Amino acid sequence: MHKHKIALLVEAPDVEGGIQSAAHRHARLLSDTFEIVPIAFRKSRDERDWAGRRQELTLFGQKAYLVEAADLRADHRWSETSSIENIRQDLRFRSYADHLVDIVRDEGISLIHAFGAFHQRGLIAAFAGAKCGVPHMLSLRGVDLETRMFDAMVAPLQASILSTSLIVCVSDDARRLLEGVFRPSCPVRVIRNHFDPSLFDESIAELPELPDDPGSVIGCFGKFRRVMGLDFLIDAVAELAQRRKITLLLGGSIQKREAEYYEARIAESPACAHIVRIGSVPHRAMLGYLKRCSVAVYPSISDASPNKILEAMYARAPIVSTRVGGIPELVSDGKEALLVEARSSSALARAVEKLLDDPMFAQALTRAAFDRVTGEHAIDAERDLWVEVYLQALRLA
Repeated sequence: MHKHKIALLVEAPDVEGGIQSAAHRHARLLSDTFEIVPIAFRKSRDERDWAGRRQELTLFGQKAYLVEAADLRADHRWSETSSIENIRQDLRFRSYADHLVDIVRDEGISLIHAFGAFHQRGLIAAFAGAKCGVPHMLSLRGVDLETRMFDAMVAPLQASILSTSLIVCVSDDARRLLEGVFRPSCPVRVIRNHFDPSLFDESIAELPELPDDPGSVIGCFGKFRRVMGLDFLIDAVAELAQRRKITLLLGGSIQKREAEYYEARIAESPACAHIVRIGSVPHRAMLGYLKRCSVAVYPSISDASPNKILEAMYARAPIVSTRVGGIPELVSDGKEALLVEARSSSALARAVEKLLDDPMFAQALTRAAFDRVTGEHAIDAERDLWVEVYLQALRLA
């Protein structure tokens, strides 16, 4: 049977975080019905790569391409008024797009799917689609919509939204924001993230570097950056540590440009002695780490359909999170989790303490959360929705 080839534009292989695990799951999920060709773009540090170069590799277990291109040092300018570095990136992104055109033609691609609008992927897909006469579609993963609206990337984001054949959002909240602000003329579908147990090893993790008597272990896992709300969790732990024995376990790397700030933030916290950082956690081992936690806390100030919430639901870890984005579409406050207002360390502390003080209530939440994630978010349902969406996008060509 003939399989349509789908160019899946994704993050570079060395990028960590939920979007990478979601792309991996997506490619694996659709490979029986379509031929998925992952294509990643990465900035080269070698000026001689300004025209771009591509290499074949294996990504997500499939034949893939990595396109690298560089900015010239001569294109870096300093603003006299703001002292903020302004970089001309136009030729680098154009080089990405030109190489994508060649790949689309060489591979006989039927549809280009920009998996997230980060790094102008949506506009790159639109460029290649127009050049090759191939339809393109866009997935908005969350913060690529909510934060790109307020920076220099809004123009390419808007252009990709207005030119694409179909858009998929991961939450109703994101869809409402998209339609209210950008007014797309194309169909907009919602496909929330789902959970695939086969991607994980559920054995209990041996947690390194914990004190002999850590008390209650509060776990937070992910790629740490400002939108994750780590500041408020640090302050909440400082408050809790005054009243009880507690350890905050942070699993994940800190975004490079924010690392200096958070290194100092943790070191200066009164709760510094109660914070254990273990670096990046292998995604396959995530359930084991979650099962070792008394409470999983995700204090996001912006999020869409976070995989980390689904993972905690499946691991039966009691959850405290915030009422932002699509999180309330995954868990209901008081039923599967405790949800608090964002940017409130005191609200986080009260919610964590409520679960620690009432283990029967915490267990009731985890049972309901497990039932919901294995029911509403079963992986077969996601596969069926994506097959339907891809066929719809191909028909719209």
